[in-house]
Order: sequence, then C-alpha cells, then structure tokens
Amino acid sequence: MKNGLSVVRFVFVAALVTTLLTLRTHATLLDFETLPGGGTPTEGMSISNQFQASLGIRFKNSDGSSPIIVQTGSPGFAFTSAYGDDTPAPGEDPGSSFMLNISTNGPTSDLIAGYSLPETDVGGVILDIDGAEAWTIHALNASNVTIDTLVLDTTSPHTGDALATPWAFHHASADISAVRFIFTGAQSSTTGVAFDNFTFDTVPEPTTVALVAAGLLLVLPRARRKFTS
Repeated sequence: MKNGLSVVRFVFVAALVTTLLTLRTHATLLDFETLPGGGTPTEGMSISNQFQASLGIRFKNSDGSSPIIVQTGSPGFAFTSAYGDDTPAPGEDPGSSFMLNISTNGPTSDLIAGYSLPETDVGGVILDIDGAEAWTIHALNASNVTIDTLVLDTTSPHTGDALATPWAFHHASADISAVRFIFTGAQSSTTGVAFDNFTFDTVPEPTTVALVAAGLLLVLPRARRKFTS
C-alpha cells in the first residue's frame, strides 16, 4: 500500500500546485482587434459592454454616451499626426488597426473603464499626448472613491506626436473596480486621443489561496483511509 499512498500524495500535491498556479494570476489584454466570438470592429462602432462577458471589462463616457472604435488611417476620428490620420508613430504597437476613442468631437467627457472583478494591476496606453494636452487618471474602488491617481502630460516619459504613452496602477490587493480618464489639458482644434492595449491582472487574496490549499489537503487523509482499508 505504500506505493499506492505515494501515488495519491503525488497526485494531490500536483493538483494543489496546479490550482495555486492557476489562482495566482490571470492576465488579460484587450486591443480591440477582434470582437468576442470573432468578427472585426468597424470604424465608429460604439463600445460599451461587448467585452464584459468574455473579458470582464466595460466602457462608458461620463456624459452617458459610449466611446467608439477608430481605425488607423483616414478619416481621422481620434488624432492627426505627422504619420497620417489616426496613425501611431513608427515602432509603436498599440494594436495598430483599431483603437478606442471617446468621440469624434474630442475628449469632451471622461472615459470610464469598469471591471467585473476588482483588480490588482491595470494598465494600457494613451496615444498622442502632445502640445498642451494632459490626462489625470483615477483608480476607483467599488464605492467609486478615488484610491490612486496618475497624471500624464508632455513632461511624462514617452509622450509626443502619435506616441503610445503607457499608464498603469499596481496594487497589493484587488481593490481597483474602475479607472476614469479625465482630460485636464488645454482644449484646441488639434486635441486628439486614442486608447488601447487595456491590461488587467487579478491576484487572489492570501486567505483565498490558504482556503484552497486547505481544501485540497483535507482530501488527502480520505484517500489514505481508502488505500489502507
């Protein structure tokens, strides 16, 4: 029976490790290149909850409208750069074909990204922060209270014409339920923006990991009794 018990121990230890590694983190990237279930976005398509069921993220504007999909090239819905309408600078990789924009009229309201589950790490890129443009980004908890803030302007690293400027929040616990993007720069006829490559990771609380481990380990004595009876 000793060999049988060794096999049981191995199987359940392997199951424990696999489960803990699965729970440890899940990483999601949304680049708007495809729609859930397949299909290709179209220029001007409204985006709200299409990605909620599959990826756990939804979008809205603070004025009640929905942000829209913009495609690289003319017409220029998001921004105009030295490289063309809605065209990222060479070497930038924000998803290349499709991006998210607040509206065809520029950033006249705030963009809000909400998550189905509280997240520990969230991020993405904002394209074309140049001139007098600036953004204040708030991380919000489940009560819609600001728990972290990031300001991006032309003094921030990797900003400029058609560049994809990264933003991110990294927290020790899963407390980020939404992110709000507020335009805090000077509006002009050339103000433009696009958002892309939304990423978010969830790492379970230590108590969750402990409970899973305890639950799996409780099965081991039962298996031992089965092999020794």
